Amino acid sequence: MARQTAVNPFSLSLIAGCSTLAALGGVPAHDISFSLAWPSGSLVLRALGPHLYLIAAQVVCEFFSNNKHVARLPLMLVPIGFNTYRMWTLIAWCKAVVAADMGSFHVCLAFGNLLFWAFNLFVFLLLKMVPLYLNPEKAAV
Repeated sequence: MARQTAVNPFSLSLIAGCSTLAALGGVPAHDISFSLAWPSGSLVLRALGPHLYLIAAQVVCEFFSNNKHVARLPLMLVPIGFNTYRMWTLIAWCKAVVAADMGSFHVCLAFGNLLFWAFNLFVFLLLKMVPLYLNPEKAAV
């Protein structure tokens, strides 16, 4: 039987595309939203803050856990755990933006983030990445 080559889940082009989209579009949009929400009050800022904190914490955790000494299961659980917890912060952000009547930019950004991260969690991570991580023949050890 021919030996299959290991596939590193982080080398997939879909991840690169999603990461590029999030970095090029998401980070400046969040900065603009944060600066525009600053004068309006603390309700929207308190709702937006945890989401931004979770992104930064996830980047740090994935940076330190993405090496050959970490097993596949914890490596898989880092993005799934952060994205699951992030869904509640995004729902709170959407509710705060609608309650504060912030305008269409903030509403579109909040609900766009909710849709983006829901797709990331429920479609990409759970349906695409979990089988790759749990398949010992395809996942890099």
